[in-house]
Amino acid sequence: MDENQRTHGPIPRTTMERLPGYLNFLRMKTGPEYERISSTVIAQEMNLSAITVRKDLACIASGRPRVGHRREELIERITEVLGSGECSTAVLVGVGNLGHALMCYKGFEHYGMQILAGFDVDSRVVGSEINGKTVYHINNLYSFIQKNGTSIGIIAVPAPCAQEVCDRMVAAGIRGILNFAPAHLRAPANVVVRHEDFAVSLALLAVSMEKQS
Repeated sequence: MDENQRTHGPIPRTTMERLPGYLNFLRMKTGPEYERISSTVIAQEMNLSAITVRKDLACIASGRPRVGHRREELIERITEVLGSGECSTAVLVGVGNLGHALMCYKGFEHYGMQILAGFDVDSRVVGSEINGKTVYHINNLYSFIQKNGTSIGIIAVPAPCAQEVCDRMVAAGIRGILNFAPAHLRAPANVVVRHEDFAVSLALLAVSMEKQS
């Protein structure tokens, strides 16, 4: 049996949120000294609590005491948990500066994600291509999602437009929404909504810095 095979129950959300960081770290450590790696080493080099790392890895793998985990097998296990084995597709609404950057971002492919297309109402961008992906008018959102079976939507529109976009996505069959608009969204209980607010993140960072000073 693969010593990194998971033997436990559901993975806590906080652990899931830290897994991409572990994955990026492990991919960077390519020397022979990292053929096996312990949770203690990961914690020290990532400036995390050793207990936190040990508990996180225990949720997905079973390394050997005093020996640690095989790096390559741990990478495979994390990518499996994150869903990189199967490609998930998404659509993006709001092709402004942020939306354009997201459509050009290459990092999604490392986690089995692909943005299929962008949608907007601005005639200056509708019909154009960004990173090989077509930008359609928002009125084509429903038919595109129905045709392609996409289940994830990304919202990068101004706050006043976010709820309408959310409603359109839900009506088309979207089951997961990543919202970059600074607005609270109302969605059915069976639709997962995650909010990403850069301003809030910066404010929290400033508060954390003040507490450490």
